[in-house]
Amino acid sequence: NYRSVAFVGLPCHILAMNRVIKTMDLKNIYIKIALFCCGCGRMKRGTLDLIKFKYGHSLRENEKILEYHSRRGEKRLFSKTSKIEILTNFKKYEFLVQEFLSFVDYYYYSNGCYHCKRICGIDADISVGDDWGKDTDTKLAIISCNSELGIDAIKDNSLLQINDNISSLIKS
Repeated sequence: NYRSVAFVGLPCHILAMNRVIKTMDLKNIYIKIALFCCGCGRMKRGTLDLIKFKYGHSLRENEKILEYHSRRGEKRLFSKTSKIEILTNFKKYEFLVQEFLSFVDYYYYSNGCYHCKRICGIDADISVGDDWGKDTDTKLAIISCNSELGIDAIKDNSLLQINDNISSLIKS
């Protein structure tokens, strides 16, 4: 019944919605907006930090995370026995979910997240994000228009300061 809908999600959500739109021949999705997915980097860094904290060492130079499982234990997540398992090419690391949650502020990513190459959401009409990983005095919001519809939606918006100088974005 909705005449136009804006869909907002992570890049993987946009991909899924694109499939739904095509499969169901939806005509009422006006625009798709992707949020830059920066969680996996935080997740991976948090995992590596916890391994170093708990096991007293970092991963070896040639040690790679092969699998990540977060639904282990008698009950799915959040029981006292629920575990997170990280399998590398050398060793299996295990943490209780409670231990992991007390160490980091994020906890679940599927195996696919570790290998995702679509973190900027270029399959959406517009992608938005910021430079959260940079230690700077000022923060930068980034908007990427990935389609003609995205360009049209942003073009006349007086609330945004548009910077066409890509080299200044790269430097940040």
